[in-house]
Amino acid sequence: MSSLARSTSGARRFYRLAVPLAVAATLLLFIRGPWSAPPQPLVDDGQRLRESTGVAGLTAGRLAALRPPDNATVAAESLSFVWHGEPRDAGYHLVVTDDGGAVRWTLDTSDTTASLPDSVRLERARTYYWYVDALGGDGRTRASALRRFQVVP
Repeated sequence: MSSLARSTSGARRFYRLAVPLAVAATLLLFIRGPWSAPPQPLVDDGQRLRESTGVAGLTAGRLAALRPPDNATVAAESLSFVWHGEPRDAGYHLVVTDDGGAVRWTLDTSDTTASLPDSVRLERARTYYWYVDALGGDGRTRASALRRFQVVP
């Protein structure tokens, strides 16, 4: 009987320590788990976070946004986008946003030119931004610089 009592007292000591540690570990995972979002950088309203070179897998050859050039004033009726990309087998994702950051138009294409369709209405005298992302046949990505343009008042 005494040996049975001694064996259960060791188990009680183990559970007295293990249970609180298990609860603390569970709470810690729940509060700071891998699914919690990483802290986001603080950005002023007017600041744009778009880099021309910082995409994973960038190799020789850059994706260059050519037309409309940065800070250009253009007519919405004849607005077209032109970029130069490498490699030749890339697919492109063109994005046009307004000055509030709302996406106004996107296009997925294998061409390096695109015209704004008539169904997309841009407001006169308002600033817009555009950029192109590329995905090469080898799986590598590239991004153009963010370009700003304004529609003719």
